[in-house]
Amino acid sequence: MKPTQPTPFALAAPRGHKGRARRASLVPSLFSIITLLGAPACTRTTPGYCTIDDECGRDQYCALPAAQCTDAIVLRAVLTGDQVVPPTASLASGDLTVIVNPARTSGRYTLNLGFAPPATTSTAIRAEILGGLVGQPSQTAVPLAAIGIGTLPATGNLELTPDFLTGLRAGQFYIRVTSNAFPTTGEIRGQIFSLHPDDALTTPVRLTGILTGQQESPANPAPGVGTATADFTESTSQLTVRYKITSISADINGLHVHRGGYNVNGDQIFFLPTPGPMDLQATFTVGPEKLNPGMERLAGPLIKSGVSYLNMHSANFAAGELRAQLLPTPALPFTVPLKTATGATSAGATGEVEFYWSADMSKLAYRLAHSVVQPKGVMIVRTTATPMTITCTALTASAGVDGAQGYCDVDPKTAVAGTTPTMTAGDLTLGMLNVVITSQANPTGELAGQITVPKST
Repeated sequence: MKPTQPTPFALAAPRGHKGRARRASLVPSLFSIITLLGAPACTRTTPGYCTIDDECGRDQYCALPAAQCTDAIVLRAVLTGDQVVPPTASLASGDLTVIVNPARTSGRYTLNLGFAPPATTSTAIRAEILGGLVGQPSQTAVPLAAIGIGTLPATGNLELTPDFLTGLRAGQFYIRVTSNAFPTTGEIRGQIFSLHPDDALTTPVRLTGILTGQQESPANPAPGVGTATADFTESTSQLTVRYKITSISADINGLHVHRGGYNVNGDQIFFLPTPGPMDLQATFTVGPEKLNPGMERLAGPLIKSGVSYLNMHSANFAAGELRAQLLPTPALPFTVPLKTATGATSAGATGEVEFYWSADMSKLAYRLAHSVVQPKGVMIVRTTATPMTITCTALTASAGVDGAQGYCDVDPKTAVAGTTPTMTAGDLTLGMLNVVITSQANPTGELAGQITVPKST
């Protein structure tokens, strides 16, 4: 079952450069007509007219109500659960914009948040800026700045020292939002990057992922698997993508890099050449000519943060047969579909569990999405000769409610099936675990599914 997507922050659709060019080309002729008719000439400055930031250059923002592109350092962060360390399977989203003042002593921030129903947050929510690079935990014991959250969008002023601003422009800080489900590490996080061309990275950033139908949203049963690698040079907008897959069920008819975190679909960032119908491996290098005009400002932050994915379309799966989250760490997201449990009285319920295995293999994040009426509980069971329930305090405490999320601990050093209630890495890689949701009508299990970790070969 495809879980309900979050209601994201509102972003106006960009008009692109062509729209601005057409508007500018009309002005002289209109001006001439008005002048010939003897009417007062409009003194409005036409160059740089805008209605949204995306109509301006990367070193500008759209100043309102003047509707004028204005020079400034603009900082942006796109918040997702993927970026938390360890990652969460949350469908929540967020967007932070900071416009630095000319004196570079403060910045005006705007923070938007969107949470998937049923929301897991409460009034005990906070946003804070901490030090740490992409894929790293916090490097500061105390948050460097707090962002007030009241009525959304939240706005305010962020005080900046020269060192703080230098670090922000270099991508050394991130914003995180905590919730009841994730009060310590945060439910979502976003690396803060400068949009200014002077701050664009000149060395390639490498991202990797595993191609599988389990990462499509919604997941599909396509048997093929594979690997994907992307090297992105921000200063030149050059992207090199390599993939290798074991099989494809039908002719490949599309290949794109999209915006979106795990289990969230988004617009294309880069349009890639279409491979041969049955090409099981290929390499493509594209530049700014293949960049979606609406993504010119955000392509860098999205790709560098790991908020993008490679999607391979086929004749059998128009929306995508194989997908890989392009991540800066080895963290692995995957979805487990749930079916009516053996022996259960079917009530027509459907569902899935979204998992995210951390890069160090010590945490397994989960999010439940199902339509079970009156759920009673949820458990992970090791399917050995004598079935054993795995210990996961947060999962047990959730009582199996739709939208519940949290972490389960994993023993990362044990590569074989466990013999105690502790989940092991071997339990996951060997497919030894089932997840079961119980209900009042089916106390031994209404929905169940095998936890199968995607493999690259």
